[in-house]
Amino acid sequence: MLRTQWIFFVALLAVGGCSVDVGKLRVAPVKGPDAARDRPETGDVFPLAGAEVSADVADARDVAGPADVAGTVADVADARPGEDLVVVDATIGDDTFGGDDVLGGEDALGGEDSEDGGGEETDASTGDDAEGAAPVEVPPALGCDGGGCDTSPDGGASGDGADGAGDVVVDSADAVLGSDTRSDVADARDSRPRDTRSDGPANVITQFTITTGANTQPWDITVGPDDNLWFTERTGNKIGRITTSGTITEFTIPTNNSVPDSIAAGPDGNLWFTEYSGNKIGRITTSGTITEYQITSAGSAPAAIVGSTVTTSIWFTEFGGGRIGHFTISTTSFSEYSIPTTGSSPTGIVFGPDDYYWFTEYGGNKIGRISGGGTINEVVSLGAGTTPEKIVVGPDNNLWFTEMGANRIGRISATGASTVATFNVPTANSQPAGITLGPDGNLWFAENSGNQIGRITPTGTITEFTISTANGQPYGIVAGPDGNIWFVESGANMIGRITP
Repeated sequence: MLRTQWIFFVALLAVGGCSVDVGKLRVAPVKGPDAARDRPETGDVFPLAGAEVSADVADARDVAGPADVAGTVADVADARPGEDLVVVDATIGDDTFGGDDVLGGEDALGGEDSEDGGGEETDASTGDDAEGAAPVEVPPALGCDGGGCDTSPDGGASGDGADGAGDVVVDSADAVLGSDTRSDVADARDSRPRDTRSDGPANVITQFTITTGANTQPWDITVGPDDNLWFTERTGNKIGRITTSGTITEFTIPTNNSVPDSIAAGPDGNLWFTEYSGNKIGRITTSGTITEYQITSAGSAPAAIVGSTVTTSIWFTEFGGGRIGHFTISTTSFSEYSIPTTGSSPTGIVFGPDDYYWFTEYGGNKIGRISGGGTINEVVSLGAGTTPEKIVVGPDNNLWFTEMGANRIGRISATGASTVATFNVPTANSQPAGITLGPDGNLWFAENSGNQIGRITPTGTITEFTISTANGQPYGIVAGPDGNIWFVESGANMIGRITP
């Protein structure tokens, strides 16, 4: 089956609710999860405009996704600052569009697309933009005719154009139009990767030491709206920020000994975190301003936190209170919902593909979910001593979670079926903790006692990578904006990075 490369420009400008036909392809506004965000994100598609913008393009998964156009199956793109090229690798049956096209002017493709689907590259000249150069011609895509184009992966009608990031925009003569894209961010779900780039050879681990204290105990990590990594320091009582190049900045939490636990990007463009001992949730702006909110019930011990993708609110688990908490940002008000199982000690929480919030019960040894209205359903019991910890949405739209006590990775269908598949971690007593979806379409997890980073494919094959620092105790883990996997080492006082 043949593979090909497209070289094209993308131009974006915010619009209202209608779709726009430009030449052969329909460009439609997004109505997916990203629509709730307050800045352009992958999945946001706009009508043609010649302006220079900070565009978000690409879907890092080798499955049908936001960047898919004209029924393409594979979609990888990378437009780095100052570079003008977006290269998309499209496989459409045995049909291929052209060969190695080169833009006029000084910009040219600097990498080869491998036959096996790995390592698409876009290394463009940064000197001259291709504005004014001869446009690259793109033949009409499959399913297109004079009345529009089918951009859905399965060949259906374009419809709402949900998550159409990376859509090719052409004029009536099929000439690619656009301007200088300045960023490369992928995917609409907060838990999914945002870029296909990586900084080095596969599986190499790089570490960055937190130098402001001997043992700040970094605990959880997430990607912020500023495309930096943000993390909590339980002992240091701080929120940290690290750039993808390794520069660390820290911000002190006003409440002493608050023991910040989990952190996540919110729907308001800020970061939100839990204060396990302070019995509060906190908000930190990307410039470092912190505001705290006292939880209604005493002794809640808030743990995991997640921003809503459908409302301007925050959901979190109350490890000490056995409840799921909800905070409405606009009214600064709390709602709390008790889990039926006594001693449930909920830990992880994530927004599922079924529009429920799924959570793990560390003490109750169960997986549960809660509706936006507060109805709780404990979906499945895992067995005594399994102690499920963190949970994430996988590339297959199932829920994947870690079982610290059972030393396993678990998977459950988001349809609510109680059938659970489990996969044993090869290293005994490794205590898998944090888990995230990687840009390679696999799940990556931190082995807190095993001192390793694990990778599991959607079919259950596990590979482990050893951290060189002894007793690193990795815990939180996230797919970074640079296409790498970032994690915290709570025992070694470091932030780690591994290239998928």
